[in-house]
Parts: sequence; structure tokens; C-alpha cells
Amino acid sequence: MKKIILLITFSVITLLLSADYNSFCDGFKNGYKQGYCYGESYCVSPIPPVCPIPYVGENSYNDGYNRGFIDGMNDK
Repeated sequence: MKKIILLITFSVITLLLSADYNSFCDGFKNGYKQGYCYGESYCVSPIPPVCPIPYVGENSYNDGYNRGFIDGMNDK
């Protein structure tokens, strides 16, 4: 019985963390494209790199966007 409860708890925590990670990654991808093309009128944005692991406290779309924007500007 304890194993079942532990498994259910682990599954719920994994689902909650993956939802935050997906939001962070969506923001990172969009931010990377915008940062790469920042200041250019006609720019074809590249395929963004693999989403990094968020730092502690980074879990929102805006956190991912900001980090992606900076990475995109640095890669340009």
C-alpha cells in the first residue's frame, strides 16, 4: 500500500514540474528567436537550441523568455 501511495505522489509531482518546465521552454524558444533577431528588420530566426534546465526559482514563461532572449543575443 505504501508503494502505491509513493508512486502516485511521485507521479503527481512529476506532472506538476513538467508543466512548469514546458512553460519555461516555450518562453525560452520564443525569447531566443526574438533575441537573435533583435534590432534587425529582416531576419530569419534559427532553430533554438535545446531548452536548458531552469535555475532555482526560474519556472515561468517570462523567466524562460528572458533567458532565451539573452542567449539569442549572445549567439548572434
